[in-house]
Amino acid sequence: MKIFQWGFFIIGLFAYAGVIAWTGISSLGSWNLPPVPSEWSQFIVIVGTILSTNLGAVAGISQFNPDNKDVSKRDQIKKLAKTLSRPGTEAQPKPKGSSPAQIFAAGIYALCLVAAAVLWVAAYFKNGNSSSTDPLIRETAVSLVGVVFGVLTTFMTPQKT
Repeated sequence: MKIFQWGFFIIGLFAYAGVIAWTGISSLGSWNLPPVPSEWSQFIVIVGTILSTNLGAVAGISQFNPDNKDVSKRDQIKKLAKTLSRPGTEAQPKPKGSSPAQIFAAGIYALCLVAAAVLWVAAYFKNGNSSSTDPLIRETAVSLVGVVFGVLTTFMTPQKT
């Protein structure tokens, strides 16, 4: 079963990167590539959302800090965890750190965002305007700004000593 999961994981990541590259290169007009079908654009949005969530987890962005002294929030989380866990078992503890697959996926996603930004700028300088660039590349490149600010918030959050 693990091989099957890894296969989908690798195919999905490289399909994501491939469509970003295809869209960017076709926007440059260097090669005679047809435009990306709309189904692939939807695929990029869906997979990009999953990968951005994964990147946030790897970077340490979270909505709840378990070391927080806010008892009411902690009690709410514990109650929810017990409700969602299987009957007769306690809630499982949150695993520490990120798996190699999560780190790999976050790296590929970050590289795709940078590649989209580079392709967007290259198309702008080649064609003289950014309107000739596929909207998928523009939107993916702009999401890089959100990712950068999201990661910066983890560094700007006061750390408990």
